[in-house]
Amino acid sequence: MDMVMNCLWHENELACYFLRELACRLSLRMGLWTLLEGCLLLANALAILNEDRFLAPRGWSFQEYSGVKRNSFKGQILGLIYATQYLRVPLVLLNLLCIIVKMVSG
Repeated sequence: MDMVMNCLWHENELACYFLRELACRLSLRMGLWTLLEGCLLLANALAILNEDRFLAPRGWSFQEYSGVKRNSFKGQILGLIYATQYLRVPLVLLNLLCIIVKMVSG
């Protein structure tokens, strides 16, 4: 019985070691640049949403959320979507910058 418990304890210790090692490696690789890339990807995803084909059939039309409803959470998200759609040219430039940095840095 002691041998089985000793073996189980060693397996858990080994699993904890691997989990700690994985967490350290992920935290070292996740930096400010990776966070900025993630935000850029999110902005790209919001910028390509079409109001007529995607947003309006689901009740996310900008005309429905004008005035007082604009301060709600859904109204704020719609404002963010429309802001990213309005700023498509800077998004293209940021994407080009990101591609160039990735090509140079490897």
